Amino acid sequence: MSDNGLNQKRGRGAEWLRNHPWLWIPGVMLTRFIPWVILLASMPLFLLRCDMTNADIFWYVSLLWLPWLLKPVWVVILDRLPSHRIWFLIANGLMVMGLFLLSSSLTASNWLTSIMLCLWLISFSGSILDTIVDDAYPQLTSGRLREAYSGVMCSFYRVVVAVVLGIFVMVAGNIEVVTRKVVSSWASMYYSLALISLLLFMINFMLVPMKTVRLDEGKRNTATQRLSFRQLCHTLCSPFGSWSRVIFLMLYPLPVILTERVALIFFSDAGHTGGLGLSPQETAFVFGVVGILSQAFGGIIGGMLVHRHGVGRWKWFMALAVGLPQLIYALISRTQPTDITLLSSLVAMQQMCCGFGLVVYALMVVNTNGDRLGMAVSTSILPFMFLVAGLYCGTLQESVGYYDYFLLVSLTSLLPLIVTALTSVPSILGKRYGVK
Repeated sequence: MSDNGLNQKRGRGAEWLRNHPWLWIPGVMLTRFIPWVILLASMPLFLLRCDMTNADIFWYVSLLWLPWLLKPVWVVILDRLPSHRIWFLIANGLMVMGLFLLSSSLTASNWLTSIMLCLWLISFSGSILDTIVDDAYPQLTSGRLREAYSGVMCSFYRVVVAVVLGIFVMVAGNIEVVTRKVVSSWASMYYSLALISLLLFMINFMLVPMKTVRLDEGKRNTATQRLSFRQLCHTLCSPFGSWSRVIFLMLYPLPVILTERVALIFFSDAGHTGGLGLSPQETAFVFGVVGILSQAFGGIIGGMLVHRHGVGRWKWFMALAVGLPQLIYALISRTQPTDITLLSSLVAMQQMCCGFGLVVYALMVVNTNGDRLGMAVSTSILPFMFLVAGLYCGTLQESVGYYDYFLLVSLTSLLPLIVTALTSVPSILGKRYGVK
């Protein structure tokens, strides 16, 4: 077959994949969020099992969010490269390699240094994956699927949390009970996760479209298409709208961030330190099964209401739902309940409120009017808050204890209301056109 015939065949295949996006979206989205769940959930639990202090856990893990702050830079660099697909697969392969190395590093003599090197590799590859997906998704989809990007992201993130916590961590906890070996049990878990990631890599290799729409439009003047570092500086200095929007994206989710960064550790920490002393599998069940299902339910309700009426009618209820339910953890830390059913019910209530309240936040993140650099900046703000909050919340918790920490966090419950009042949130944001 001639080169022209081969190129035409590849072009038809890429076009067919664009017309059937649900063939490649699941693999891409699941791959994208594996690094997120490792940094937010599984790795803090493992380090706690290795008797590391809370301050050290949050310090080491929080620094790993630094590569996500480079997303605006990645956009400019990737824009000058020939194909999103090639660099997506390279980053995906690096992430898979990092996971295999991580599973073998847990048993090394210098395990902490080895783990951190592997996690840095996973973090850098994860930030590049994030950037490529955010940049390419609007170009490879259309209509309602493009408009539903925030919902698609949240849904697949919850799936990854449910799989990693609800299956892998629970299995690791059960193996730990049987073998009484912490490190080898978690090494098996990360090795299994690496195998799943390898399977996703092969699926992505076969199904991810060859090129983005932007790069296929070769007749257009590419000089006007490419982003520059001058545009990046302009975007950072006058951030895609107003500073009130940036403050909104930073402070609106802060009560949830401060609570959930510590909540997993609180449930698993020993009783003499103020924790609940649950096993890894019990903690994974509460958060990875009950919590994530409740959050999804709340998100579905919020999405349906916004879809019908727009954000304007519900933004104040959502702001309340993000802030006030964080008091539940202060109640739990005060009463120290041991009944898993009661704990699951309380966490379900808090997570359902979070899922409902964060709908407006997800919509505001992607509401950049097609500005690709603005999108990169918007989506790097949440990792920035993970970084800043994590650097200090562990030390603060160790200084005042869990109960006083959650009480202090409850003071931030007013922030969503304040930034909602200060920010011009479009009333019709998220509303389906034609619905009255």
